[in-house]
Amino acid sequence: MRMSSFTFRSLAAGLFAAVLSGPAYAQFLGDAFFVEPSVAVVPGTEGTIQLAVFAGTNPVGAAQATVTYDPAALEILGIEPVASGRVTPAVQWRKEGNVLHVVMVNGTSLNEPIGTVPLGNIRFKALGAVGRTTKLISKPTEILKPDAQAIPPGTEEHEGEVSFASAIPSARIAARGIVSTSPELVERARRMRPPGGIVTLQVVDASGRAQPVQVRIPPAAPARE
Repeated sequence: MRMSSFTFRSLAAGLFAAVLSGPAYAQFLGDAFFVEPSVAVVPGTEGTIQLAVFAGTNPVGAAQATVTYDPAALEILGIEPVASGRVTPAVQWRKEGNVLHVVMVNGTSLNEPIGTVPLGNIRFKALGAVGRTTKLISKPTEILKPDAQAIPPGTEEHEGEVSFASAIPSARIAARGIVSTSPELVERARRMRPPGGIVTLQVVDASGRAQPVQVRIPPAAPARE
C-alpha cells in the first residue's frame, strides 16, 4: 500500500535527520539506485547493499522508494542509516510481500544533502546457493525538498544484484578488478546505470569464488534530428 502524500509530508515534518551527498554515479535527476549495485555474499551470512536517490543540486528533505526482491534468496533484516560526520538520518521501512518500502527524512538542514543521497544500507541474510545471482529492483516513489516541494521521481527502474559465492575477494583484489567487454556482462551492467557509466560486477567463477569485473556501459546513441 503506497504511503499517501499527506502521510509522507507529515513524516517529513516530524522526523529530524539527514544524510550528506556522495558522488553522482552518472545518475539522472530523480533516480533511485544502488550505490554499489553488485555485491557478493557467502550463503548463510549477512550482507548489505546501499540504496540512494539522485537529487542533482536540490537539497532533499525526504525520500521514499521501493525495492522489489526475491524472499527465497534474501531475508531482509533491516535498514541501517548512513551517517556522515555529525549528520544521522531517520529511516523507516516495512516489508509487503516481496516489496521493501523505505523512507528517509532529513530535518537537520535546509541546504543539504544534495547529489547522491543515501536512503540507507539494506541488511540481509543470503539464502541462495553458490553460483546463483538474485536481482533487486529499485523505484523512487516520492522525493521532497526541505520546504516540501516535490522533486519529480524518475520513471526508470534500476537493478542491483547479490551473487552467492563460496569465497569473497579481499579489498585489495576487489579494488583492482579485471576489465571486460563481454556482451552478457555489459547487458547486466546496462540495467544498473544510465549509458556511459562504469559498473564493477561480482562474477562467480567455476570454483565458486567471486571475481570483481569492471564493465563500461556504452554511451547512448546521439538523437537524430
